[in-house]
Amino acid sequence: MIILNHISPMMVLELILGIKYHRITGKTENKDIYDVQWAMDSAEKQAGHFFDSRQTQITNLAKHMQTPPIVLCPYDAELFGHWWYEGPYWLYVLFKKIYYDNCDFKLITPR
Repeated sequence: MIILNHISPMMVLELILGIKYHRITGKTENKDIYDVQWAMDSAEKQAGHFFDSRQTQITNLAKHMQTPPIVLCPYDAELFGHWWYEGPYWLYVLFKKIYYDNCDFKLITPR
């Protein structure tokens, strides 16, 4: 049984319905309203920045190596969707950019 007396009624609705009403804006009761479009736009910008940063990182490393560099980017899976609602969308945008943009690296998994 979950004890819900320490959280607000709006947070109870968010838990039950799975709909996000407020942004995470720090340790205060005054939360900004969650704006889906703003969040998606932000995730797209962040995915683009991450993509560009990896491109630059790999290009710079390759100049000093005889074999192509491998960049490892581990993440806590709980981040994508639980604490960061836009996480799955960020991954989607990143994978689309890697597939469609002029990308000089590829995604791999351990063998």
